[in-house]
Amino acid sequence: MFVFTIHTIISTERSYVGVNKDNESLLGKRGIAQTVLRLSGKISVEGTIYDAMSEGSFIEKGEKIRVIRHEAGQVYVVKDIE
Repeated sequence: MFVFTIHTIISTERSYVGVNKDNESLLGKRGIAQTVLRLSGKISVEGTIYDAMSEGSFIEKGEKIRVIRHEAGQVYVVKDIE
């Protein structure tokens, strides 16, 4: 009978999750859906493209969006009704 032991080491120097803190400054900004967001897609805010998630409904390409939150590195948007 053989017994195998798996030994796992998690190093903070080698394993990390990078979160772009710059996206937090997008809160409240308006932009355009660059792709259909069903529920995720691409948006453009001030000339920069971001990955985003629609909060609620589908958003068609070309529709106006507004950034409502930034959580765990993810940008969340809604249709901009203004």
